[in-house]
Amino acid sequence: MKRRPDYEIALKGAPFGATAVHLVIALTHGGPVAVPDVSAYLNITQRLWGGFAIPELPYHPGFGLVVGPFGFLGGDAVHTAALCVNAALAGLTVWMVQRLMHYFAAPRGVVWFGTAMACLHPSITHGSRVAWPEVLLVVVLLSIALLIGKPDVQRWGIAGCLAGLAPVIHPRAIVVTAAILIVGCLSRHVRRTILGTAAGLIVTAVTLQLTDTWQAARANAAQQIGSEPGPLATGAGQWLAFTTTTVGLGAVGVLTGLTFMWRRNKTSPEENVLRFLALSALGMLVVGAWVLAGSARPDTLLYGRYMDPWTVPVTISFLCVIASRIPSRRITTAAAVTVILSCLITVVESEHATQAARGIMTASLRVLWVVTTEKLALTLLVATMLSLVGFIGLHRYLRVTLVGLLLVASVSTVLTHAHLREVGQVADGQMTTAHLVPESVTCLSHDRSTTKPYAVWLYRVQLPKIEHTVINLGGGETPCGEYVIAGQDALRNCIGSEFLGKEPRAEWGLWRYPQNKCG
Repeated sequence: MKRRPDYEIALKGAPFGATAVHLVIALTHGGPVAVPDVSAYLNITQRLWGGFAIPELPYHPGFGLVVGPFGFLGGDAVHTAALCVNAALAGLTVWMVQRLMHYFAAPRGVVWFGTAMACLHPSITHGSRVAWPEVLLVVVLLSIALLIGKPDVQRWGIAGCLAGLAPVIHPRAIVVTAAILIVGCLSRHVRRTILGTAAGLIVTAVTLQLTDTWQAARANAAQQIGSEPGPLATGAGQWLAFTTTTVGLGAVGVLTGLTFMWRRNKTSPEENVLRFLALSALGMLVVGAWVLAGSARPDTLLYGRYMDPWTVPVTISFLCVIASRIPSRRITTAAAVTVILSCLITVVESEHATQAARGIMTASLRVLWVVTTEKLALTLLVATMLSLVGFIGLHRYLRVTLVGLLLVASVSTVLTHAHLREVGQVADGQMTTAHLVPESVTCLSHDRSTTKPYAVWLYRVQLPKIEHTVINLGGGETPCGEYVIAGQDALRNCIGSEFLGKEPRAEWGLWRYPQNKCG
């Protein structure tokens, strides 16, 4: 029997190796990071097993439903299960990237690079540290790409159905639905695409109704757009982040894909895939810019999270397209101009960034933020220079550009994992008093004046079957029951109250509130 070359064995083993590494990370990570959405997704998982349903939950249920089979586990265990699901999805993306490149007959060098990028890029690798749905969205994008990119048979109906289901993962994923409808019509697969998309949207609507996760409150809030920085600045920041994390390849890929929109003659499967990804990425850029407007955090002017799911799919699809022909210098020049303009806009608007950057939101470019010690203007300039160097290398030194991309991605991944590990350890020490709450308790209150806003979400994961309310003890509001999470001095002057325990990594703890109220 003919022995397979070692490189083929290595490529086939890459998805399994990536999954194994991510599983080890997930199993040793620790508590949820201090952001509400992680606990909110897990609430969907836990309510399937009798957990208290938070009314009008402002997060879509898709990821929570995927983790649903593990909802019977305890607080920390269900979070670990969610990370393990993301670990499996991360390994799956490696296989899907390889499959897509096989469809497009990519050269061996491109296959090696695509595999390495899928294994190392922080847009995917952070999933084993944060129970977010972004990795699941990457899988959806790659699934659609595989369905419409297969050379012999394109399954537009199934692709449309998946795109219709995308908003159940995240409301902004509606851009995926719109993109597949447009590209399906341009590709003359109107009927199958519309029917498939309609079926997916119906399932999405029913799911949102059953889980009470309609985004009415968010939709109303989105109509009141923030003043400074405006959507132009936040959009420019997203574009700059997307371009930098792909060392220029993503920007040229999106612009190349958009040029295929007006092509009248028949497009190849890889061109169809690229224009779908480019159009949906552009849609996310616009929607994300609107959502981020008005934030005082500096990371919103170099924000990568919303467009991160497109990073690997766009880059790989673009490399497959240019394997036979390099894009025109006109497109590369246009991409460079957009990056320079984005830099100028964000630098001018940087004076409105008065708060500190959140490390969890800087994953895709973590190395830049660390090197510049989070000085926003300097970070923007370094990002612009890195993108411009990538544009130059695209035509003359493509291999050097690809190596640079992997280097930036690898270092950012290491730094991001180190940061998120610390955050998880802190979270572990901010919800330990949950075990002191008696099983008979049906409602636990949280004092907003002496705890952090995210604290209530940490306790919700630990105590999913009881109601949690947020009150203001300083304003005279009383707890919903006998117990309340509050600062260690919050009820010192309350006669009959008892402080049962302080959190080791926080300034709050569990109080027993007197039945006859204070005084």
